[in-house]
Amino acid sequence: MLRIELVEEAPNRLRVTLHGTLSGRWVDELRRLLDEHSTSALALDLAELRFMDAAGEALMQVHLARGAEVARCSPYIAAALGVDPR
Repeated sequence: MLRIELVEEAPNRLRVTLHGTLSGRWVDELRRLLDEHSTSALALDLAELRFMDAAGEALMQVHLARGAEVARCSPYIAAALGVDPR
């Protein structure tokens, strides 16, 4: 199960907060939502993300390569994504 919160912090800046598990059909749902906001700069708050499968990790890597920033995350998620856990 995944809960996704989208908050427009400023024009063209979106904070995406994920709670739970990013796997299976939730990867496709998150991809769809992020594609709808493709013109926005993304801040990813992953502090409450507990697990992601390979497809979820791949989706996060695509958005990191496009310039998304990780606002917060657990050490586990940071290691999987190769980012600073802040």
